[in-house]
Amino acid sequence: MKFVNVAIVGAGPAGIGIASLLSKTDIDYIVLEKSNVGSSFLEWPDNMEMITPSFPSNAFGQMDLNSIAPYTSPAFSFKKEHLSGKEYAKYLKKVKILNKIDIETNAEVKNVKKVEKGWMIETNKGNLICKYLVWAAGEFQNPKITGIKGLEHCIHSSSIKEPNNLNGDNFIIIGGYESGVQMAIEMVKHNKNVTLI
Repeated sequence: MKFVNVAIVGAGPAGIGIASLLSKTDIDYIVLEKSNVGSSFLEWPDNMEMITPSFPSNAFGQMDLNSIAPYTSPAFSFKKEHLSGKEYAKYLKKVKILNKIDIETNAEVKNVKKVEKGWMIETNKGNLICKYLVWAAGEFQNPKITGIKGLEHCIHSSSIKEPNNLNGDNFIIIGGYESGVQMAIEMVKHNKNVTLI
């Protein structure tokens, strides 16, 4: 049984960002990742890019709007404003190396329960107890679309690798955040009729 002050589940932007801050302190922590650093970004369709541009101008002292750690910049690293998922995953790996973040990969969380001293986390590699738990596992790769009437007519964006190869000409996209808008733009480029809700 391991004991640690802070356990971070997930090695995406939130998990790597928190670990970067903790790496500058004497607080002991562990990052648990079921796959690889930035794995949900690696699952993005090749043509999908971040909508929020990376450039050095914001009120929080970061070098870049998409930066997750001080003195780092996806824009400067890749010399572009709109990174692909693969590029952003590379940026996260660079931040991991820069801050010497140790990540327990292939560690899948099976169960979490409250205990007297904090939280017990059961993983495929054993159990650990932490005082503080940071849940930083992204939702892109875990869509919860059950219970939706008409589900048989839907495809979640995480399942679409090449939007231009979808059959049909008329589509409705539900959700106006990054993946929905990016999917709409890509489909319109390929002469599909799209309604964004």
